[in-house]
Amino acid sequence: MEKLSRFNIPFLGLTLEEHHFEYLIDASFFNLMEGSLIEDGKLKANVTLTKQSNMMTLDFDIKGDVYTTCDRCLEPITVPLKSTNRLLVKFGEVYDEPTDEIIVLPHDDHTMNIAQFLYEFIGLSLPVQCIHGEIEGNKQTCDPQMVEKLKTLSAAGSSNESDSDPRWDALRKLIDNK
Repeated sequence: MEKLSRFNIPFLGLTLEEHHFEYLIDASFFNLMEGSLIEDGKLKANVTLTKQSNMMTLDFDIKGDVYTTCDRCLEPITVPLKSTNRLLVKFGEVYDEPTDEIIVLPHDDHTMNIAQFLYEFIGLSLPVQCIHGEIEGNKQTCDPQMVEKLKTLSAAGSSNESDSDPRWDALRKLIDNK
């Protein structure tokens, strides 16, 4: 966790007002996260901490690009990312996360590390599938050789009616009758 200490926010001495923090996130950040599915990216995270007497509000604004592989052709793809999230921080006896948007810090804590929250917000902002041309703002196209290979493999793998098992045919008839 020492290497992630640059993502510590020492909130104990802060005045009761808004405070702004800026973080640059790149491959070194993703390498520090255990089991990271994201290997590289160039992102900028602006965090606004609003400190009140009994709680804090953290507003995250993350923009940039994540570099990954296309789910269809396995070529590199740049995925533009934009994310805004809010985290409410309350104080209690022990650390707790009662909801996705609320965390409870012990009264005696004086710093908060936001690295895991940044990583989760980035991961949740990625599309379910990263495919060339299907991501907004992405003008790249899939590797034509790989797409052609996928077409031939999917055609070869499709079952022929003559190769079907009569037991399955009887079951298909039952479904079709419904």
